[in-house]
Amino acid sequence: MSGFFGIFRPQGGSVDLDAFEQMRKATEREGFDGLETHVEKKIAMGHLMLRVSPEAKYDQQPLRSACGRYILVGHFRLDYRDELGDKLGLTQSELDQTPDSQLVMLAYQKWKDQCVHHIEGDWAFALYDSILNGLFFAKDKLGYSALYYTQIGDELYFASDGNLFKKILKADFQTDLSQLQRLFIPGLRLRPSTTLVKEILYLNAGCFMKIEQPLKKTLHTYWELTEQQKIKFNHDDDAIQEFRIILSRAIHTRLRSSEKTGIFLSSGIDSNTVAYFASEELNTRQLNLYSYTSCPAFLHEIPKEKHERVSEQFFLERQLYSRPNIKPQFLSFADTSFGDILSSDKTSDLLFPVVTNNTFWIDGILNKARYDGVKTIMNGQMGNFTLSWDAPNYLLYLFTRLRFSQFISEILALKRVRNLGYLNVFKSELIKPFIKRCISFFKNINPFYGDVFLKESILNRYLGKRINWFKERRYMFVVPGFNVSTNSEKVRKKLIYTIAPMLGMKWFKESQYNRVVVVDPTVDIRFLEFTFSIGERLYFRQGVRKYAVRNMMQGLISDEILNYKGLFPQSYDISHRLNKDTAFVNLIENLKLKSEFIPLVDMDKIKKTINELTKNDDIIEKIMICNVLMKNISLLNWLKQKKLPSFTDV
Repeated sequence: MSGFFGIFRPQGGSVDLDAFEQMRKATEREGFDGLETHVEKKIAMGHLMLRVSPEAKYDQQPLRSACGRYILVGHFRLDYRDELGDKLGLTQSELDQTPDSQLVMLAYQKWKDQCVHHIEGDWAFALYDSILNGLFFAKDKLGYSALYYTQIGDELYFASDGNLFKKILKADFQTDLSQLQRLFIPGLRLRPSTTLVKEILYLNAGCFMKIEQPLKKTLHTYWELTEQQKIKFNHDDDAIQEFRIILSRAIHTRLRSSEKTGIFLSSGIDSNTVAYFASEELNTRQLNLYSYTSCPAFLHEIPKEKHERVSEQFFLERQLYSRPNIKPQFLSFADTSFGDILSSDKTSDLLFPVVTNNTFWIDGILNKARYDGVKTIMNGQMGNFTLSWDAPNYLLYLFTRLRFSQFISEILALKRVRNLGYLNVFKSELIKPFIKRCISFFKNINPFYGDVFLKESILNRYLGKRINWFKERRYMFVVPGFNVSTNSEKVRKKLIYTIAPMLGMKWFKESQYNRVVVVDPTVDIRFLEFTFSIGERLYFRQGVRKYAVRNMMQGLISDEILNYKGLFPQSYDISHRLNKDTAFVNLIENLKLKSEFIPLVDMDKIKKTINELTKNDDIIEKIMICNVLMKNISLLNWLKQKKLPSFTDV
C-alpha cells in the first residue's frame, strides 16, 4: 500500500526541511513505484507510490488541484468507483483514466468536508487549502489505512506510519507508562486515538479533522455504526439472496488489481466463501486466484492420527480440485525464528507491539505473495462478525426478553436438527451460556484472570498507579460466546468497533511493509450495515447457527466446509517451534539477566511452560497460553528498549 507524510507550519516561515528530509529517507524503500515530494513555505508533503489498480498508472502525488488551491496526499483504494464517477459527472472513458486520488480531489472540491460520505473503501488523506491556510485530515470508516500526527513546537507532523516521527532527531518522545500497563492486562486495549507514545496520536475510523491557525484542531465523527432500521423480508430466501448480492458486489469491487490476486485461505466458511466468489469473477476474465495456507512444520513429531485434524492441507486439497483456477500453496515456514521476530521492529509498534502465534505465517504469506507477483491479497478477517456470525447467547436473549414463542420454536428446531433431548438442549443453550456469563463477570472484575505469568502488585509498582478497572472496562475486548451481555447484536457491534479499526491499521502497516494491498470484503460498509438491518434472526434460524451463509453457500462449497466443527489452528505446532528456536531461548535468557524486569513476570514459569506445551493435547488451551506468553515477552522487549527507570528505583 502507498504511504505518505508531511509537515504543516501555518504561522509562516519555512517548515523544518531537515526533519522533512529525515522523514523522506525513512520512508523511501525498494520495490515501490517512486517517492515524490512537494515543498512550499507552509506545507511540505511526500508520497511513496505503489501502483496496483489499472487507473493507478495515471496517479501522481502529491496532487495539486486544477485551480491550484488544494494539495492532496494520501493512501487510496476506492470501492464502487462507477457510482462516485456518476455523482461527479464523469464519463466511463474519463473514469478509466482517473486515479483514486483525483476522484477524492474532485469529491472534496464538490462537497468539501462532506466528501467523506461519498467515498468508500480503504483510504486516509491530508489536504492543504492554500487560501484558508488550513489542513484537512480524513480516514475511512473501518478500512485498512492509517493517519498519525504529532505536534512539535509550531509545526504539525503527519504520516501513514507513526514510526517516522521517531526518526526526527529533535523530537523527545515519552513512553506512556499507563498505556503500556494496559497492554500487560489481559483483554484491555489502548484508549481510542492514542498510542504508547504520549505525543503521537492517530485519526480514528470514521473521523475527519480540521487544522487551522494557530494549529487549532477540530475533530468530527462523521460515521458510527448506529442502530439500523430493520428490513422485514417475506421469505428467508429473499433476505439470503440480498445477502449474497451485496457480498458478491463487495468482493467484485475489490478485484481491480492489474496484477495477480491472492487470498489467505483456511478451512473456514469465511475465506472459502470469499474464495468462491473471487474465483468465479476472475474465471470470467480467464485469471487465476492464488491461495496461501499455513500448515504445521513439525507433523513428524505429532501423532499421525492427528494430522488431518491439525493441518488444513489434507482438508483443503479435497475441496479445491473442483476450482481449477485456484492455485493453492501450502506453506510450513519451518525456518521461522520467533527470537528474530521478537528482536525486530515488530515490538516497536506504537499501537500493539506484540508478536502473536500468527505473526510468523502472516508475514510469511505476505512475503511469499510478493515474491509470486501478487499485488492484491484478500482475507476474511472480520467475517466472524458479519458473514458467519453465529449469534451467541441468542436463545438466552429470547428467554430473558420473554419472547417465548420464538424461543420455543428454536428449541424444537434444535431438538430436531441435533437429535438431542430437551434437557441437553436446555443445558447447551441456556445453562452453559449462563455459566459463561458468570465467568465473564469474574474476568471483568479480575483483570489478571487468565495470565499465569504476571505478578500484579509489582507490575503496578513498576509501571505506575493501579488502573481503575471499573472505569476502564469499556476499553476491554469482548469474546463471542463468552461475554456478559445476552444481546448478541450489541456484542457484535462492540467487537467490530474495538477490533476492526485496530486490525485495519495493523494490516495497513504489514501490507505496506510487504508492498502488497490487503483487502477484506467481509467488512465492506454496505455489507456490514445490511447484516445489522436483517437482525440476529438470520444468523440463528431453524436450529441452525450461521444460517444465512450456510444457506447461501449450499451446493457452492462443500458440506464438509459448511458443517465442519473441528479445529485447524494454523499455529498448532507453535510449542514445537518455540522449543527448537535457539534465538527465542537466548532471548528469554537475556531478558532474565535484566534484573529490573524479573519482578514483572515469572521467567522460570515461562521456560517450564514452553517445555510442557508440546505434551498438552488441549489445542485451545495450548494456543491461549502461547498467546499470553508471546504477548508478555513482546512487552518486556519493549521495556528493554526504552529508557525507563529500573525496578530498583521505583
